[in-house]
Amino acid sequence: MSAAEYDRLLPAPEEARRMWREHWGVFATTLDQRMAVLVHITTDPIRREGVFTVVIWVDGRRFKDIHRAPVPTRPELSNAIRSPQLTFEILEPGERCAIGYRGDGVEADLQFATRFNAQHRIEAGPQALYPVDNVQQAVAASGEVRVAGQPARAFDAFGSRDHTWGWFPEAPFRHHEWIAVSLPDRFVQMSRTRRRVTGVASEGGFAATAVGVREVTSVEIADPYWISDPDAHLPPLDRDTECDAVDSGGNVHRVELLLSRGTARHHSNRRDRELDRIYEQVTMFCPVRVGDQVTGTAVVEIGKLLERPGVCDEPLPHAAKARAVG
Repeated sequence: MSAAEYDRLLPAPEEARRMWREHWGVFATTLDQRMAVLVHITTDPIRREGVFTVVIWVDGRRFKDIHRAPVPTRPELSNAIRSPQLTFEILEPGERCAIGYRGDGVEADLQFATRFNAQHRIEAGPQALYPVDNVQQAVAASGEVRVAGQPARAFDAFGSRDHTWGWFPEAPFRHHEWIAVSLPDRFVQMSRTRRRVTGVASEGGFAATAVGVREVTSVEIADPYWISDPDAHLPPLDRDTECDAVDSGGNVHRVELLLSRGTARHHSNRRDRELDRIYEQVTMFCPVRVGDQVTGTAVVEIGKLLERPGVCDEPLPHAAKARAVG
């Protein structure tokens, strides 16, 4: 090796930017879309702290709280993660969990129980959907939400719960879609990802009914207009589209995502000004049509990476939509 090769500042390899993280997520919305709850917890064992995100929508009004708090140094000895405002507790592993929240203007006490005894794990791998381990679950939510100055409201909803852990790479995807559909007779989770570094495209998920759980082997989105222009920011996501998920039994689960009627949206854009990179991400709740009937709900998460000088300071069209709907 010559001096010209080693006597200089060297770029860090991609592996050096990996960070161990653990994510917990709970998402649920009522069928009439009048109430929705999003809870997301990220724990960092090095800093020994967690980032707690709680977003609650009630009749179009949004209550949003993002805060940090210490987490247990030996998390394996506890069945709960707590901050001054939020408690997330595993009541029965694989079966039930609970959330208690005391925030500014809103409180909630909710339980989430598995539906169809459905739990699905995806292991990390270079060809896998995700670069980290992930377990997802269909849930039914019950409890109550209390807005200051108003009577308590019963919360009866369907949704999804997930747990993700591992060495997270920096900006792992070029784009991704994660869709969890709750219907009275089934739950269908479908995902598509494209890796940033390798370009590997993956798709999968699972479908759960009273009969059992099957792997989703292919996912097709009729009009993924948010990635039609790779250099454009995420659009407002206000146009409906059909999705097909085919499971390992050959069953086709076709639903129409009524994105135009989605009223609860949460944005978690990640900017890196040093690298001129932004990963735009929207999580939203919307009704679902099967055939000619609106019979269910969906949690839809869409993300997209943009890299160019000044991209972090450009206006975001989808953020304008979020302001319009609260």
